[in-house]
Amino acid sequence: MVGDVTLAKYARAFGFGNATQIELPGVMPGLVPDRIWKQLQCGVPDLNSDACRWSAGDTITFGIGQSYLLTTPLNQAVYVAALANGGEVMRPTLVHEVRDVSGHAVQSMQPEVTGTVPASAANLMAVREGMRQEINRPYNMNYWFRAAGVPADGGGKTGTAQWGGSGLDLPTHAWFVFFAPYAQPEIAMSIFVERGELSEVEAAPIGVQVMKFYREHLGLIRATP
Repeated sequence: MVGDVTLAKYARAFGFGNATQIELPGVMPGLVPDRIWKQLQCGVPDLNSDACRWSAGDTITFGIGQSYLLTTPLNQAVYVAALANGGEVMRPTLVHEVRDVSGHAVQSMQPEVTGTVPASAANLMAVREGMRQEINRPYNMNYWFRAAGVPADGGGKTGTAQWGGSGLDLPTHAWFVFFAPYAQPEIAMSIFVERGELSEVEAAPIGVQVMKFYREHLGLIRATP
């Protein structure tokens, strides 16, 4: 019902399909498909052929993060951070501060907003609430949190994505995105296990261990100048 054009609009607003500026070489933008992209890629003269025409099935698979859509762990981290903070797309950085040989700070990185998602606060809150329920009742995926002694105070979503072609019984990657705390988020993460199987078995436990480390070292992290 939403259609490919609107889905692509919001995906790009969240940063998908863009090469995010960060202090790393070779950052890939990923791919956000739509009917125009498919026509340009089809490579046959008849634009009404099945190879060129966007279908309802394309929209469905796009909507669940499969088919032609390509993303990266960095895309996903920027995405979940925007969900957590109310729709502001932030520029990620690996550098907190640059110091000279004497130890004096010569440059400090400041938070930078690169865009705003054109979604209402109510719609963003609905997604956040769904992510809270994913790791609490009624879905209770918080057994990993309980086992690690970490409060499930946040929002998360697993994703087991098929790759390698079309058809059934394809191999999968395992994903987990998470933000916390729920009320006033301070941390957002994206966990990716290449060729992982079930995401709740392979990716989510890694995210829980990251949160355990974060909570155990929170005082030191907040005290970092």
